Formats: sequence, C-alpha cells, structure tokens
Amino acid sequence: AEAFATLSAAVVRHLEEHGPSPAADLKEAMGTTRKYAMPVLERLDALGITVREGDLRRLR
Repeated sequence: AEAFATLSAAVVRHLEEHGPSPAADLKEAMGTTRKYAMPVLERLDALGITVREGDLRRLR
C-alpha cells in the first residue's frame, strides 16, 4: 500500500506539472519499469484518479 501511494503521488505530481502525458513519461516519473508502471496506471484509471485518452493520461 505504501509503494502504491508513493508511485501514485509521483504520477499525480507529474500530471499537475506537465499536463497530459504518455505512459513512458509517467513511468520515468515513477522511477520504475514498464512492467510495474502499467498496473499502477491502470489502477489509477480504475479509481478515477486519471483518465486514459488514446496514448495520454490526464487527471480526472
């Protein structure tokens, strides 16, 4: 739970600063690999924190 909170905070911070971003940029913001970043991004989408629009994600 703590790791998810840390990674999701990094995603939210990146999106607030840079606006809609592709998964590759968010992966780098989290400092992890795509293998671990994608499930986090999909969970943020499911929780309604982010929205996927094509190749970009933005805050809801």
